[in-house]
Amino acid sequence: MVDYKATLNLPKTSFPMKANLAQREPGVLKQWQENKVYQKIRAARAGREKFILHDGPPYANGDIHIGHAVNKVLKDMIVKTKTLSGYDAPYVPGWDCHGLPIEHQVEKKFGKAGVKLDHATFRQKCRAYAERQVEGQKKGFVRLGVLGEWDQPYLSMAYQYEADIIRSLGKIAENGYLVKGYKPVYWSVVGASALAEAEVEYQDKTSFSIDVAFTVVDPAALEQVLGLEDLPGEGELAVVIWTTTPWTLPANQAVSLHPELDYVLVQCELAGRSRRLLLARDLLASTLSRMGVESHTLLAECPGAKLEGLLLQHPFYESRQVPIILGDHVTTDAGTGAVHTAPDHGVEDFAVSNRYGIKTLNDIDDHGLYRDNVELFAGMHVYKVDEPIVSLLEERGALLASGKIVHSFPHCWRTKTPLIYRATPQWFVSMSAPGSQSDSQSSNEQTGSLLEQALGEVEKVNWYPDWGQARMKTMLGNSPDWCVSRQRTWGVPIALFVHRETGDLHPNTSALIEAVATLVEQDGMEAWHTLEASTLLGADAEHYQKVTDTLDVWFDSGVSHAAVLKRRDYLSYPADLYLEGSDQHRGWFQSSLKTAIAMNGSAPYKGVLTHGFTVDAEGRKMSKSLGNVVAPQQVINELGADVLRLWVASADFSGEMTVSDEILKRTADSYRRIRNTVRYMLSNLEGFDPATDCVPLADMLALDRWAVDRAAGLQDEIIHLGNEYNFHLVYQKLHNFCSTDMGGFYVDIIKDRQYTCQTDSLARRSAQTALYHIAEALVRWIAPILSFTAEEVWQCLPGERDSSVFLAEWYPLEKLDQNQSISRADWTQLMGVKEAVNKALELARSEGGIKGSLEANITLYANAEFSELLAKLDDELRFVLITSSAQVLPLEQAGNEVTETALDGLKIALSPAQEAKCARCWHRRPSVGTIEKHPELCDRCEINVDGEGEVRRFA
Repeated sequence: MVDYKATLNLPKTSFPMKANLAQREPGVLKQWQENKVYQKIRAARAGREKFILHDGPPYANGDIHIGHAVNKVLKDMIVKTKTLSGYDAPYVPGWDCHGLPIEHQVEKKFGKAGVKLDHATFRQKCRAYAERQVEGQKKGFVRLGVLGEWDQPYLSMAYQYEADIIRSLGKIAENGYLVKGYKPVYWSVVGASALAEAEVEYQDKTSFSIDVAFTVVDPAALEQVLGLEDLPGEGELAVVIWTTTPWTLPANQAVSLHPELDYVLVQCELAGRSRRLLLARDLLASTLSRMGVESHTLLAECPGAKLEGLLLQHPFYESRQVPIILGDHVTTDAGTGAVHTAPDHGVEDFAVSNRYGIKTLNDIDDHGLYRDNVELFAGMHVYKVDEPIVSLLEERGALLASGKIVHSFPHCWRTKTPLIYRATPQWFVSMSAPGSQSDSQSSNEQTGSLLEQALGEVEKVNWYPDWGQARMKTMLGNSPDWCVSRQRTWGVPIALFVHRETGDLHPNTSALIEAVATLVEQDGMEAWHTLEASTLLGADAEHYQKVTDTLDVWFDSGVSHAAVLKRRDYLSYPADLYLEGSDQHRGWFQSSLKTAIAMNGSAPYKGVLTHGFTVDAEGRKMSKSLGNVVAPQQVINELGADVLRLWVASADFSGEMTVSDEILKRTADSYRRIRNTVRYMLSNLEGFDPATDCVPLADMLALDRWAVDRAAGLQDEIIHLGNEYNFHLVYQKLHNFCSTDMGGFYVDIIKDRQYTCQTDSLARRSAQTALYHIAEALVRWIAPILSFTAEEVWQCLPGERDSSVFLAEWYPLEKLDQNQSISRADWTQLMGVKEAVNKALELARSEGGIKGSLEANITLYANAEFSELLAKLDDELRFVLITSSAQVLPLEQAGNEVTETALDGLKIALSPAQEAKCARCWHRRPSVGTIEKHPELCDRCEINVDGEGEVRRFA
């Protein structure tokens, strides 16, 4: 027997079948770094149209998690897609470096600032800690394959950045948006600092639910209000309030009623005592039920407006009488219709009390302790005082009902501890005060409020998904004035001088801000702390003092448009895109928008993209306590970064993104499908020189022309979807192309031609040309997603090329001339025919009739339409169907021994081929054994081995 193996064009490639991504990817990273690939991209794109994706800074604390991975990979995919489209798309990563969590970490190790360490040393420790955290996270992001300016990221603690934060504050003050106010803000008693809305999250909390009696001081006054000579009934007269925050009762200074609600006075028996209680008619039934009252008598009623000014006795402070006041904030959603009012501890309470001239008491210190002058509760903590207060109310006979309620309650998103509202003097960016934009308007012309401008700018932004616009408008509408001051050590100072008596800003604030910023550029924010006021103010230092508060870290990151986009000349303002998690509508997206409008009168971004959070297979949020956390480091070490990147691409980021070990395993299977498709292409391009071996499209076989056309059409779709950021659809189309168009059709068909035709024949070179063009396109399609694999493929492709795939642009592909004898639509139909035949072959194989498709002869019984189509392939139909023979007969000749298909007008008959098997191509042909010189070969192989080579026209 002759060994004909040497006459075949067997596949060969250095591109390995087994990816070993975890082991191979670090080598690719090293190659990128040593070859300065990112820097070469910038040089190659210099002068091109820019696309700026501005990085929202992660917080410099802790290892990167799966949410970080999603965020950075999405950004990287977009930047690489835009780079392939020819844009100059630099990527500057950044970090948020100030704030409470870092301060806590340093406190745990070294103690509180001013106690075990002086403040300057404490800040040095915070800076050093943040630097270590940045380096750790940076390694994680780089390992994900994210290309960027890692050698020069932006850090909010860099001296230049800190100086620009101070300049930004000065600009906002100059434009009239910075105000000092005294009002309740979210306060962390653990952090001893005010918080902004963006730093608040809601968690379930179990609280007391109590109804409390506020006794009417002068029954005669109530008689007069009700127009009665004598009040009917008997027992104590009291207004009933309901609260879930007993700890605020020591600060009670009024009870609020709604002026238009109807209030009723009822007689009832409660705990063996006769009582006459006043409350809203609409809440009477629910309140009496809560108190366990089974029967009552209606004594009188009147609108809330008539009760204004009626004095009530505080339930446990005998020396304090509080008035009934009126407010529209009172509702009938819950409670009694009478609202206990403590201006220190509620925004609405503060506002309504202000109208009546009721001031705050400031009874609680920064750490949540009642001050020494607070009767009964001095030195007690707000977290621990509820039970003593409830016991005291019961002792005084003022507790009408008591229970527990689980409700959503504001917590600090850093310390995870409950927050309180506390009235303190703070600096605010006002959402309601009219401002002026001195940069954009000729004479400091007054503009609308910051809120009005923000809502207008939101309309101009492109939102991905589009519901982001409505969400942002809702967030802005619910946003109060932004409290930007904090009482921390590790933060950028509010570098202002205020008058010691009036609290007004120094009249030369703009010049002073620039002077301070210049110092901070040289020595960091420590320059402010060591600065003597007289150095800048001279004699004015006697009348002015330095502000000691620090800025909200959301202000730090929010002004990155000024400190990064406007600071680096190769970037531009506004950015084309901001991209973060959906929680940033109330965070960075909002702080950036407010500061940019307050400074420049415009949004800092043209587009905003949000992605959902990661959840497990059961839809649960990732949690260490649940044990369902998927760590990116573990995925990378086991499966490789490219599999993780492919999962990110495959997930629809507009909603929650489901991830689990099983999902990642399926993603790895999808990765192998793509890799194997590319490997087949590379293995059949061995020895192919594009410069000399490419066949012009017009001369290529029909099937090869179709394959290039299919790739060209898909490339258009991929570019469009990438520009719309629909990467999950890009993934689906890529996977379908590899598994169906290529693996299930084209590649399956051309294997015979590739292996058996003569090396330099048109039939083989045509297929190689198609594979080359498709591979050149495909490596670019996968580059934004499978970055490591794409680089590996790039190095294995034949022909002259740039040193990295990321220096390339989309590959030009020619589309099929629709005047061809076999059109694009024809090939789509032929794919359907082949699928039907494959099912028939698989059935025969499972029943033991044949072992492989080449052991079958196929007869297709076709209607006129299918017959016309199949006739176009002539005797090459068998190569498309991958059977030893194939014939087409009229549908009406079909007998009983046929297989029905899903295609109307087509039936199949299959029989085992009886002819001898060719030793070279494995087809069973009548000519095998008839050729004297090559008795083991068919006539086609004999021509390919010794003759001029077979001629193929279609497949």
